[in-house]
Amino acid sequence: MIKTIIFDNGGVLVSGNEDGVFQLFSSIYNANKRDVKIEYDWCAKRLDSGELTSRDFYKKLEEIFGVIIPYEVIKDEHRNAFVRKEDVFEYVKSLKGNYELALLSNFGDYFDEFNEDWKLDELFDKDKMFVSYKLGLIKPGKEIYEYALQKLDRKPEETVFIDDRLANIETARSLGMNVVQFKSLEQLKDELAEIIKKENEK
Repeated sequence: MIKTIIFDNGGVLVSGNEDGVFQLFSSIYNANKRDVKIEYDWCAKRLDSGELTSRDFYKKLEEIFGVIIPYEVIKDEHRNAFVRKEDVFEYVKSLKGNYELALLSNFGDYFDEFNEDWKLDELFDKDKMFVSYKLGLIKPGKEIYEYALQKLDRKPEETVFIDDRLANIETARSLGMNVVQFKSLEQLKDELAEIIKKENEK
């Protein structure tokens, strides 16, 4: 039986990198979007794992592209690029009474500040929001999934993990979790309903 539904954040609950962040940094640094993506991803992995602070993260990009922008200015621009997906948010809220909900997100140390806009606390209890930089663990490494399962006290088959990135989905599946690769709200609704029906019939 499905007891817990675990959601990714960027790309599922809020607009992710492909929805504007790379375009934003491409404009800021007057650089090719593909080049920005490569450098941003490299630095972001270290930010999300806690190896870099957000201040160090922006400094690295500044050094790579040779454009100096005040920390607070670029952080605010970055923050504004992530927008809560209201339709997905309301759907997830509708699940709250029937299932335990949890968050499993790769994100840096500005998570709590950015969350002032998203208000993910309306969906998830604080002890069920697993954010990579706080743990020193990062998707798609299996350790962060195992940590979340242990803290939630759930067997993998009792959970559904939802993420937009295939690599993250594949790790969850390899651990025995039910998975949905998010592409749209309607697709999420259909696939989640199918999984719940199948698992609850066992």
